[in-house]
Amino acid sequence: MLLEEYRQLLIQTTNEVYPKYIQNHILKGLEKEEIVKDDGNLSLYDDSVDLSELPDEEKLAASIQQSSKVAKFIEEWEFTKHYKYSIVFKCDSFDEKILSTAIHKGEILNFTSSNDSFDELVSTKRNGFGEMEFAESVKPTKYETDEFLFLKFNIKYQFNSFQEGRITKLKYPILVVFFKELNIFEIRFDKIKNSYKDKDTLYVDNISMIHRWLRNILKLNISNVNLEPKIESICKDKTNNVVVHSQCMSLRTGGKATLEVGGNADNLLPILGELKELMKRNKLLFDESEEIKELLEDFISDTEETADLPWIALRWTNDVKAKEIIVKFQHRYMGADYSLLQYFGSQTQVERMNYVTKYLIEN
Repeated sequence: MLLEEYRQLLIQTTNEVYPKYIQNHILKGLEKEEIVKDDGNLSLYDDSVDLSELPDEEKLAASIQQSSKVAKFIEEWEFTKHYKYSIVFKCDSFDEKILSTAIHKGEILNFTSSNDSFDELVSTKRNGFGEMEFAESVKPTKYETDEFLFLKFNIKYQFNSFQEGRITKLKYPILVVFFKELNIFEIRFDKIKNSYKDKDTLYVDNISMIHRWLRNILKLNISNVNLEPKIESICKDKTNNVVVHSQCMSLRTGGKATLEVGGNADNLLPILGELKELMKRNKLLFDESEEIKELLEDFISDTEETADLPWIALRWTNDVKAKEIIVKFQHRYMGADYSLLQYFGSQTQVERMNYVTKYLIEN
């Protein structure tokens, strides 16, 4: 892909995909690295992009257009940014020799800060069996830290809007994150607008496509992580800082209820949680009528044990409200034998994702 075409694709992506607060987050990072300057204070030999006289809504696009360093900054940021969704998998110990061979054969690109080399984008298509596959030879980009090894698959999507009379081209990274000390990896990705999806199963199909590449090229033995018993154990542990934020219950009667804690200080779920608290606060009264007490306890226990939980959201509490983490777990997502993690709130701090993944594996 030519550099000018790549720049236009990044401009469309940042405008179409990233909300204003993330665009501002990118701009602040560019300012910190002095790739752009917003105060007009440029020296004679300063190659920073001057944004001082541009309206806010044009600054990021102008930065991408005027400096190749901005494209490299975004490419590196895509490794360390927060994503909306993730799925955790187990794998065997990583074989560095196989990885090195793949790099030597040109099947994987090493990330470089050089402005002469950029991510290679690849399109996807469905084969005759309806499976998602790469339309061309794919070369994910590798990036490494002391704790993680990243492989970024750079998908190129094109959407034709006949109503608006325009074609939208987007860069859609799918990030594979290997936790070096845990023999697990996580696949992270962002939301795709429903109008852009060819099928509701697009996320699951993309995961299967990535799995096939990892098995074929890196010879990984991949298995699912069963998070349901882990989540159940975490919920029952009263000594941790994790509480149920909300949950969906499919009852054996055929009914379905969505329960949310809301703003109550005791973090009680409606109905069952409140009923437990009512019995606790009126213990003496209920102790006087063992039959009623037993009926209510059986009702609560039976409902909790027989109800199916299509999804549950947990909240990692913090004295500082802005630092709390809320994650929704959709078990058996789209019929697959794994759980989809969906993060809520501001998506600028990847440390939250790393913390949650380690917490789930280590507890």
